[in-house]
Formats: sequence, C-alpha cells, structure tokens
Amino acid sequence: MSTQLRILLIAVSFLTILFVLKKIRRTQLYIDDAIYWIVCSLLLFVISLFPQIAIFAAKILEIESTANLVFLVMIFMVLVKLFNVCIDLSVQRSRLNRLVQKLALMNESERVGRHSADPTDEEEARTKARKTRTGKKS
Repeated sequence: MSTQLRILLIAVSFLTILFVLKKIRRTQLYIDDAIYWIVCSLLLFVISLFPQIAIFAAKILEIESTANLVFLVMIFMVLVKLFNVCIDLSVQRSRLNRLVQKLALMNESERVGRHSADPTDEEEARTKARKTRTGKKS
C-alpha cells in the first residue's frame, strides 16, 4: 500500500469521525448510525496504520493490489449500509401508510358521527335541494 494512500485513508478516517461527532452534537444523526460510521472509520484508520493486515488479507483472497482490497471493503461496507437504509425506509413507509389509513378512518367516523348526530340538518339540506330544483323560493 502506497504512502499516499495511507495518508489519504488516515485523513479521511479522521475527518469522518469529526463530521460524525459534529452531527451527533447537533442531533442530526442517531447514535446507531454514528456507531456504524465510526467503526468504519476506525477500521480504515487501523488498516492505514498497519498495512500488513491488508497485505495479508489481499494475499489470502488472492487480490493483486492491496488498494483494491481496501476499496472492495469500502464498497462492501457502503452496500451493507445502503441495504439497512432500504429496510428502514420500507418499515417507515409501512408505518406511514398505516398512520394515514387510521387518520382517514378517524376523519370518516368523525364526519359520519357529525351528520348522524343532527338529522334535521340533513333533512333541511334535502328540502332546500328540492325547492331549488323546482324553482320555489323559501
């Protein structure tokens, strides 16, 4: 692994941790998500400090370049996170759909309850409609 790549990984890891901590302080990121990103950053930091780990893993997996292994691991981690985000999104959509349905049922029962509570209003509306159609004035 080249020295430039190692320096880049250290810088990116450090900046990612700072960014995540900033978002936590501003309550813009949940702790569960922050832990994921901090662990990923620490993993990259360790690999950049001890490239022998990446070199050994690349040899075992028969990957020609250690840099390719690092990028492969990073892509895999992002795909795992994307899959988890998709699952969370599906759960939220389902919850939102149920909430909208409950709200619609509550609004409908309120509307029906209002009309059934005062039958004279409904009868008056029918009488006005008949008079309007026949041209009579009240």
